[in-house]
Amino acid sequence: VRSLKDIGGIINIASNSFPRFWIQYAVTPYKIDFLAGTTAVNATEYFPYIQTGQLKGLLAGGIAAAEYESLLLDKHVISKRGDASRGLGSQSLALIVILLFILVGNIGYFASKKLGDKV
Repeated sequence: VRSLKDIGGIINIASNSFPRFWIQYAVTPYKIDFLAGTTAVNATEYFPYIQTGQLKGLLAGGIAAAEYESLLLDKHVISKRGDASRGLGSQSLALIVILLFILVGNIGYFASKKLGDKV
C-alpha cells in the first residue's frame, strides 16, 4: 500500500470520532468503501453518511454488536457467543437500576410536594 488509492475498503471500530476523519480524508476523495462500528451515543452522528452512501454499514452500539455476533453464530462463522452478547446483561442491569432511581426520585418528589402542601 503506497497511498489511499490502493485501499479497497476500510473498517473502523471506534468509540471516538475517527470514522468522521476516514470519511473526510479517504472515503469522499477516493471513493473507498467504509464500514464503522461506534458506541450508540456516537451512532446518530453517522446516520447521514449512510444516507449519502459514504458509509456502507454501521454497527451502532452494543446491541448491534450482539446482533452481529448472533448472525455469525447462526451462519456457523463463530462457535460461541462473544463479549458483545455477554455485555448486554450488565448493560440491561445498569438501565434497570437507572429506571429504579428515576422512579424512586419521582415518588420522593411527589411525596415531598404533597407533604409541603399539608404543612
